Amino acid sequence: MECMLKDLDISVVDEDKHQASRRLLEAENRSLEEKLARLEAERVRLKAERAHLEAEMHQLEAQNADLEARYREADLLKRTFETENQYLLRRIGELVSQLAKATQREEQLSLAHEVRRLQERLGDRNAELFGSSRSERRGSKSGDANKGSKKKNKARGHGPRPQPKLPTDEQIHLLDPADEICPKCGCGLHPWKHHFEESEEVTTIVRTYKLVTHKRQKYHCGGCGHIDTALGPPKVIPGGRYSAEFTAQVAVDKYSDHLPLNRQVERMRRAGLTVTRSTLWDQLYAAFILLLPTLALLHKLILSAELVYADETSWRLMKKGQGSRKWWVWMVRTATAVYYLISPTRGMDAGRQLLQDYAGIVMADGYQVYISLEKEKTRKGGVQTVITDKGEVIEVWTPDFTLAGCWSHARRPFFKARKNYPSAIEALDLIDELFSIERQAATEANGDPVALLAIRRRMRAAESREVTLRLDAWRRAERVVPKTQLADAIGYLNNRWAHLLRFLDDPRIPLTNNLAEQAERNPVLGRKNHYGSRSEDGASVAGLFYSLTATCKALGLNAEAYLSEALRRTAQSPGATFLPQEFAQELEDARKAHAAKDLLAPSG
Repeated sequence: MECMLKDLDISVVDEDKHQASRRLLEAENRSLEEKLARLEAERVRLKAERAHLEAEMHQLEAQNADLEARYREADLLKRTFETENQYLLRRIGELVSQLAKATQREEQLSLAHEVRRLQERLGDRNAELFGSSRSERRGSKSGDANKGSKKKNKARGHGPRPQPKLPTDEQIHLLDPADEICPKCGCGLHPWKHHFEESEEVTTIVRTYKLVTHKRQKYHCGGCGHIDTALGPPKVIPGGRYSAEFTAQVAVDKYSDHLPLNRQVERMRRAGLTVTRSTLWDQLYAAFILLLPTLALLHKLILSAELVYADETSWRLMKKGQGSRKWWVWMVRTATAVYYLISPTRGMDAGRQLLQDYAGIVMADGYQVYISLEKEKTRKGGVQTVITDKGEVIEVWTPDFTLAGCWSHARRPFFKARKNYPSAIEALDLIDELFSIERQAATEANGDPVALLAIRRRMRAAESREVTLRLDAWRRAERVVPKTQLADAIGYLNNRWAHLLRFLDDPRIPLTNNLAEQAERNPVLGRKNHYGSRSEDGASVAGLFYSLTATCKALGLNAEAYLSEALRRTAQSPGATFLPQEFAQELEDARKAHAAKDLLAPSG
């Protein structure tokens, strides 16, 4: 019996050892599996990081190649200017020697004018090489001190500024229990109701990303077995992983804050999100497709206004395998809406595409395309059928607009010539009088647009017309040497005089095209930060987001909030439109409804 018990104990011990060994092996297997899973995850992460680094390296190589090309271009331009400067200096020296030897009065005058003209060219070249951008402001004349309202002295210093748009949070700080004893008498300290020492602190909330799992409940019918599933949130890319808010943030960061996609990828990585540049681009392009109908409606809305501002600036297209090409950003806008068209040409076709059959007033600079489009206008407008030189029948837009000239552009060459030609100051003074009259009219109107039109009509008839008559007499009487700064300034006035005078007969016409030049800054900053576009699709996407974000800025809207809402709506109903103006109206209606609710709420 004892032997049997001993055998039983031995078998039990052996079984325990076997189970312990098995558990140990299972634990080791699990540990190895976890290590393998971690190694696999690390391998996938390293592979993704390697792909990201390779993409970033290719992008940096492209940027370096572009920079090298621009450096070579700048170096060539510098050498060209230096060579021309040497020629100009040598030629000026020769002319001065000839002038010293000349005895005839006519020969002396001719040589002196030639020296003056070459000195101007030399000054311009040196300014382009070594100068910096300068303001076109002038000191006020002594006689203008009492003209118009005096500006209030602005507060100086670095004191705290009011922050009405920031959300506020209140935190109450209490003494530690150990400190709730009076240091003088030893009695207990009690909170003094409604008495605080207050101070403000501006803090930040770090941008974070989170992974949201959407569980769409399934339903089934007990009768026929039909299965239905609850709807999830609308996505920019159907079935995609990223929200409308995410895509809106990427678009605003790039096209409003000028942050290239590779820098956004790096910033997201620091916040814990692993994503590639191509993923961000896919989101932007999908959003572009959804918002295209809204862009077309925005363009149509602008062309329905009675006055628009137009301008254009250069853009760079870096097409793979074709190098860098010069494209153009065309812009047409009103006070509250902006539309950009990025085109490969600066010619008539792009101008027609921008203005289509517009039949109002176009405020623009003196670029020849606007003048030519105005000359070819019909009294019908719209799309006209024409036959080309090759016999092809095509349809082209025929605008029917009235072109108004910009006095800022007319003033600029006189400001440039004033140092070398004192007589240019007289023209500057007369043009500045026109601006002073406009400022006085705006002051009297005090923000009332209807009153502004009436005051402009009165003051332009009584004062501005007389100033333009004096400027007209001056430009006709002034004698200048051809191809000089002053000759170019007067030539600009002569060529555009009729367009410049149109503001006298129509109080809706402003004096300048400055509103359009302000709208150019956004794509210009983008061009400097991410060098332009890498494809024609990229140029189209840029034009759409520049248009919508600039319109939001003009309306005082949060562009990220608008784009998030617009993407949600258009993802839910593809083909639908949602303008920034509609978003602004909805916000205003909600504000009024909230104010009315607060007004009707019972007090106490």
